[in-house]
Amino acid sequence: LPDDGLRVLVSGPRVPATLVSIPAYPSDAPHPDEPTPALELTDVGLALVAITNDLRGRAALIQRGQNNFSQKLEFAAAAGAGFAVVRNNQGGTERLYMGGAETQFTPIPAVFIDQTSGQALSEYLRQNSGVTARLSLQKAIARLTVTNTLQVDHVRLRARFAHARRADVRLTLVSPAGTRSVLHHHNSDTSSPLGEWDFHSVRHLLESSAGEWT
Repeated sequence: LPDDGLRVLVSGPRVPATLVSIPAYPSDAPHPDEPTPALELTDVGLALVAITNDLRGRAALIQRGQNNFSQKLEFAAAAGAGFAVVRNNQGGTERLYMGGAETQFTPIPAVFIDQTSGQALSEYLRQNSGVTARLSLQKAIARLTVTNTLQVDHVRLRARFAHARRADVRLTLVSPAGTRSVLHHHNSDTSSPLGEWDFHSVRHLLESSAGEWT
C-alpha cells in the first residue's frame, strides 16, 4: 500500500521540487478516489465571505482561519471551483482532518495541506501564472471476479491488514456496475492496529453480482 498516498500534484513553470507532489489529508467532503482534472489554481485567501472570483474551471487554494471549514468550502463551490485545497495557518508540517457533518454536504472534493507547503504554494502562485493542480490518490487495487449471477442483497468483504494505525487506511469496494462503497476511511484512531475484518455494505442492493469487483 502506498504510504501517504493522497497528493496535490502541481504543474507550472519551474515548480519547486517540494511542491510537485504535496501530501494531503482527506476530509468529509467527497474524496478523490479517482484523479481530478488538472485545474488552474487560484489563491482566494481566507474565504471569509462569498468569493467574487469566477472559479469555473479552476480550483481554490484557501487559508485556514476565522470561519469554519464547511463555510470556506461552500463559498468555493458556489464560485464554481472544481475542488479546494485548504492550507494550515500554523503548526509547520502539521495536517488536520476536516471532519464534521456540515462538511459531508460539501459538493466538491477538498483536502488539507500543511502550513509550510501551503505558504510556499501561495507564494509560488503569486509569482507565476497558469499554475495547475489536481488531486490524486496513489493506491493499491485488488480485482475480484465473480462468475455467479445473483441479485445482490448485501455484500461482505473480508480483508486482512498489517498496519499499525487504522486511522491511515481507506478501503473502498466498487461493483461491476460502478457503485462505490466506502468500507473504511481516515479517522482519529492513531493508536490501534488494523488486522482482519469483515466489512458489509447494502449500497449494491439489487445489482448483479457477476463481473469484476475492485
